[in-house]
Amino acid sequence: MLRTAFTFAVAALSMEGATSAQSFNIDFGQANQGPPPTYGGAGQAGFWNSLPLPHTSASSGPSPFDVFLTDVNGAATSVRLHQYGGTELIQATFIGGGAPTGNDALLLKDALLTHSIPIKTCLFFNGLQNGMYEVITYAWMPNHPQVTSVVFHDFTPGIAQVGGSWTGQHVEGVTFARHFVTVTNGFMGPHAGLPDNGNTALGGPMNGIQLRYIVASTAPVADGWSFAVLILAVAVAGTVVFRRRFRLRAT
Repeated sequence: MLRTAFTFAVAALSMEGATSAQSFNIDFGQANQGPPPTYGGAGQAGFWNSLPLPHTSASSGPSPFDVFLTDVNGAATSVRLHQYGGTELIQATFIGGGAPTGNDALLLKDALLTHSIPIKTCLFFNGLQNGMYEVITYAWMPNHPQVTSVVFHDFTPGIAQVGGSWTGQHVEGVTFARHFVTVTNGFMGPHAGLPDNGNTALGGPMNGIQLRYIVASTAPVADGWSFAVLILAVAVAGTVVFRRRFRLRAT
């Protein structure tokens, strides 16, 4: 049983390593103008890909327009991305009181815009490791926070609405939407844009996106101290069972 507990601990630690290796932060804006690695937004801290990502092809498979992504640890990967539908990249001036500042402003001040109701800004990720991902999509209009955006994913139920005044921090439904997406063939297809009654002149924004690999489970992998406590608990449980079996044999 002790050997089983140890094996579980090693496997879980390996899983934690795979988690960070397949996690990505992306800010849609000019190169080298995104948040620093210490910034986590509403998700995980780590390296941010700063991408202007031009409007190219609606192909769900690999494209000659693909950009290869760097993971949150700053390591180059074979995961590739292109987009279709986001025909304008804005860098806006915030309006109204209580606007974002600091790293929040670096993420939210720029966005890909679609000016079509039926055509959203569509992202095409290829080469992802299969499994479950927590996906945080920022879809907040910096100069018109009253604009409502819709966010959804291919092969995943649920359409989220995003929009509203800045509250001083990221709030789900105000600056971002959260989905749990299962990848089965390396592909993920997030979309953000205008609802049916949206204003095409203003457009529908997508500021950035964060992918956090969870493995093939709906429950996030524990990290930090909570993860260490989990492993310790498994080891203790194994020790108790081992001692109980040893006493039974002795008698």
